[in-house]
Amino acid sequence: MATDTPTPTPAPALKRARNGKTQPKPKSLVTKLTEVQASISGVVKTGYNDFQKYSYAEEAAIVSACRDELAKRSIMIIPSIERVAHEGTLTTIETSYTFVDGETGEQFTTKWAGTGSDKQDKGLFKAITGSQKYLLLKTFLIPTGENGVADDPEHPARQVVDETPRTPPPAPTGEGRDAS
Repeated sequence: MATDTPTPTPAPALKRARNGKTQPKPKSLVTKLTEVQASISGVVKTGYNDFQKYSYAEEAAIVSACRDELAKRSIMIIPSIERVAHEGTLTTIETSYTFVDGETGEQFTTKWAGTGSDKQDKGLFKAITGSQKYLLLKTFLIPTGENGVADDPEHPARQVVDETPRTPPPAPTGEGRDAS
């Protein structure tokens, strides 16, 4: 749900080293972010909502898949909550996230939203978690699935075994089938 187009700050020009040779131009922030995207094959759904009976990718697994890859490239994400609204048990936030390249200072900011429902005091924190989770999932186009990365031997650090018990679907009854 990004609402704006990132406006990158230009990277610094080439510098001459003391020995007189020019240093190569540093990679742009967008180039580094595409490297992060390429390094993450997916995240397996390890969470399970017992009440509503569905599997989901946990925020911790998504952050774990992204964090080291961002850090290897000296990229930091700085969140900011711009607006908070409460309606009953639902908390909605508007946020901005600034991606900063620690080597060049290049940065861009994107807006995002999140919601969290809680009868007590955790609605805001659930909204923050949801906002960050989906920012990472959608920015880096991370697929989630029952066995999304377990089949990818090139990304063993991302493999997570999902051991959540599942109820098998009901057996077919034969209704709707042609008896001929």
